[in-house]
Amino acid sequence: MNDRLHFERISPALDTKVFHLVGSVADASGMECYVVGGYVRDLLLGRPNDDMDFVTVGSGPKLA
Repeated sequence: MNDRLHFERISPALDTKVFHLVGSVADASGMECYVVGGYVRDLLLGRPNDDMDFVTVGSGPKLA
């Protein structure tokens, strides 16, 4: 699959309220934050998954 088709397939899954909220809080705090784990794996494999894990460069409790 070429990069453009891959992006078009996964980008709607990342355009959700929770990702916007976590991203906004991370941006406001000046922290890097990434979604990781099984959610990313399942997204790439085209499987449904609502279990999201995030990692941040900095304080997880501060981000939360």
